[in-house]
Amino acid sequence: MKYPVILKKINYISAYIAGLFVLTIAVLTVFNALQRAFATKSTVWISDVTLYFLIWSIFLATSYTMQEHGHVAVDFIKEFIGKKFHRLSSIVLSVISYLLVLVVAVVFFRFIFVKNTLQSATCSSFTSTPLMFQRRNLRAK
Repeated sequence: MKYPVILKKINYISAYIAGLFVLTIAVLTVFNALQRAFATKSTVWISDVTLYFLIWSIFLATSYTMQEHGHVAVDFIKEFIGKKFHRLSSIVLSVISYLLVLVVAVVFFRFIFVKNTLQSATCSSFTSTPLMFQRRNLRAK
């Protein structure tokens, strides 16, 4: 499937940003390990930030992966339907994949910004939002 030039550029930029997020995850993890080893302290926010960078890197890299056909595919369906409907099936599967990513993104945002706005701003765990988001949403208006 041919992608328009503007979409290729957007996908390239999003893949580059995803790569920067992964690099940031590596740097923060090494920093946290060194800080635990030598200062016997660890920062609380690094695990939360690296988790969100990992999630965002997956979201951002998905479009580039689809463009380069780097995803895992089940090709026995393509062999079953033949070459006549190959283009149509690839378009349908691409649309389904994009819709799935969109649904996951919407559910993620609802979980982060709707469910967790009512939680206490004094604790942060693996499944809750970082404290900076909680404090921003709970601030008196």
